[in-house]
Amino acid sequence: MRVIAALLLLAGCQDLHDFQGNWHGGVSADPNLSVGVGLPPANETVDLTITYADHTRMSGTINQMPFASFKYASGDALAEVRVGGDALRSYFGALGSALAIVSLFPDQRVEVRIIQGDQLFAVYDLRR
Repeated sequence: MRVIAALLLLAGCQDLHDFQGNWHGGVSADPNLSVGVGLPPANETVDLTITYADHTRMSGTINQMPFASFKYASGDALAEVRVGGDALRSYFGALGSALAIVSLFPDQRVEVRIIQGDQLFAVYDLRR
């Protein structure tokens, strides 16, 4: 029985390396999810390049700015936080002076959130 459960668990796992590459998308049409857009570092659209992703870290660029998930977050309860209903994994990191949260989803899409105090809160839906 344990073998069957393990096989089912493995079948449900997705290789996060599959998310490497280029992603593009626009900001949410919801005005509550697009506060401060147009002010750096938040544009109307986001170009994300994922150069590395696994269950502990992610790196790449967001609008050509370097992004790397916080190194020690993977050893904290923060590693279990999933932003978005069915996110496989969410990564927290700095994007200049803003907080960026990148979430990977099983239906091959990515959400990026850029937050900077109360001046900026933007959610982007990205596709290949």
